[in-house]
Amino acid sequence: VSELGAYYRITVKNTIAESVLRKNHRLMTAKSDRGRHGWGLKSVREIASSYNGTMDIFEEEDMFVVSILMMKNKKL
Repeated sequence: VSELGAYYRITVKNTIAESVLRKNHRLMTAKSDRGRHGWGLKSVREIASSYNGTMDIFEEEDMFVVSILMMKNKKL
């Protein structure tokens, strides 16, 4: 977590052996019970949006990266 102007930036990185986005660019769950799985990143994107922020997903080198910006002083 870091600060970037009026925003907080949260970056999460995981190592990958091969491209996740090339194999599954829509990031759909592979679990059999799809009604109970596959909500994580969708939920994070909605939370970021509710704080006037964004969520970006990308890969760099051998890492899967999720980068989130959320406004610091959002008025509820």
